Amino acid sequence: MKTDKKDLLEYLRHYRHDWMNHMQLMKAYLSMDKIQDAQRYMDQIISSAQNEAKLCELDDPELAFYLLTYNWRNQRSIRIEVEVVHEQEMLYNVSIASKYPHLHMWIREITGMIEERVDPYEENQLFYIFAVGQDCLKLRMEFEGIWDEESGKVALSKIKEKIRLEKGSLMIVECSEKEIILELSP
Repeated sequence: MKTDKKDLLEYLRHYRHDWMNHMQLMKAYLSMDKIQDAQRYMDQIISSAQNEAKLCELDDPELAFYLLTYNWRNQRSIRIEVEVVHEQEMLYNVSIASKYPHLHMWIREITGMIEERVDPYEENQLFYIFAVGQDCLKLRMEFEGIWDEESGKVALSKIKEKIRLEKGSLMIVECSEKEIILELSP
């Protein structure tokens, strides 16, 4: 992963812009005496920052960089959200890069495949939920939006076979025009 200083500054600009938006919204809630709304919004910001930290602690810089900068890099028609759940609090700093060397490529491939098939005029969300255990990692991907289901199913079956050949497992839990739920086990 090679990022030059100009790119890094661009990512920091986006990050700073997002934080300024958060602070302006908090200030607006407080100025209107909407304390509960401000507290709820602050809880969302804290939860998001904690998930970003947990993602970075998985020790896969390629994956963390890809997911954390996805929404900024290109104005795409999918918005990504990430959640990292540890089965035990002591499971931080699990090195998934060495244990699951293909994971970030699988995620890129699945994301790209969905991205190519979404309706760009709809609100499309892709959620990645990482469940980190003592000896395993499970990844649940949930897409909500509108996409081309027919070509998507064909592409998913090809990706599923590729993942199987690379000693992983992709299970298609749900696949419809408005929703996809996948479970990936490296």
